Amino acid sequence: MTKQAQSNLIAAMYHNTVAKHYLDQTTHLVSSDTKRFLNVLLNRLKANEADMRARIGDNPQSLAIFDQEITKSDLMQYDHIVLQLMGMEQGQRDLVEKLVDGIKKGEVIEFNEQVNSY
Repeated sequence: MTKQAQSNLIAAMYHNTVAKHYLDQTTHLVSSDTKRFLNVLLNRLKANEADMRARIGDNPQSLAIFDQEITKSDLMQYDHIVLQLMGMEQGQRDLVEKLVDGIKKGEVIEFNEQVNSY
């Protein structure tokens, strides 16, 4: 499997896990009819995870990496960042992308007081 395929599968499982979190939280806020429907959705997401685990289950090292990736404690922090990005204007999102690219490259990032001038 290529690196890109692995990255795509990990990203898909991140989103699966985040969706499970939100649906689980929502089941505590709704009526029993809606709760039954949400539980159907939750079971589908759990089945996705079980199917993925079964697929890689013959390789203990891969399974350990999979478990580590989808149970990261900062998973909801990643989602919070995505939600913040969704509320930004395009120019702001472009600026955040440049900032992240720069940090990843090891560039020195300096901030000034005019944060909104993009």
